[in-house]
Amino acid sequence: MNTIVYDCNCGKIGFLTEGECSVCGSAGVYRKRVVEDGEKKGKRKKVGEFAIGSLEKFEVVEVHRSELKNAIYNPRVLSDKARERLKLGMKKFGLLGPQTWNRRTGNLVGGHQRTNLLDALYGTNDYRLKVAAVDLDEKGEKEANLLLNNNEAQADWDLEKLELMFKEEQLDIQATGFDVADLYRIFGDTPFTQRDDNAVDELAERLNDAKKRYERTTGSAAKRDTDDFYLVVVFKDTNSRVEFTEKFGLDDNRYQDGREIQKILEKE
Repeated sequence: MNTIVYDCNCGKIGFLTEGECSVCGSAGVYRKRVVEDGEKKGKRKKVGEFAIGSLEKFEVVEVHRSELKNAIYNPRVLSDKARERLKLGMKKFGLLGPQTWNRRTGNLVGGHQRTNLLDALYGTNDYRLKVAAVDLDEKGEKEANLLLNNNEAQADWDLEKLELMFKEEQLDIQATGFDVADLYRIFGDTPFTQRDDNAVDELAERLNDAKKRYERTTGSAAKRDTDDFYLVVVFKDTNSRVEFTEKFGLDDNRYQDGREIQKILEKE
């Protein structure tokens, strides 16, 4: 005797009737199939026929925010500027995917920054959200944390396609996580010549500001065609940089006048 069962697109399979999925809470996202007599309801006949696959090791579940712990070992940091970019994107689009949460330890594996920003945007940590729950031991959790956040394991930009997107589409530059200065650094002014928004004006303003900073720093217009007029100083983290600038009365800016730094060193 054959039986009709339903599989939810979230991956839960083998329901006898349609209805709200006990895993993802959705309704009306089922695929119907026929199970032959003796066949297990959870077994599928063809690889890829339904939503779940053997490599999908997560389950979408709803949890309270209090169940998500920041992994104390998480080595990723977010600058104030990057935080503002992410915040703008979240305000416009919301969450476009769930955070990854290890149910065995309660730690976030991926999504620390998004979770912290959710707290800020909601103004509270008393809320529920859907996460991609995994079950990993401590070693596997740390390996997965590094993999999810590792730029060396992620795709790079196809610069030709990227340039075309900004040339041909009236994209909101800030919504993409870039700013005008980023695009100018990568492409020069070519992405802006075909735009009729205020990007060109913003670019001109930024370039004028950069020129003034350059002239104050070098003190010589004769060296405008060189790029060896700067020194990069690296701090342990953002807090260390902020402490330094506050201690010596400097503006909290990544670009500092070398003469001001020299004065500080001479006093010390």
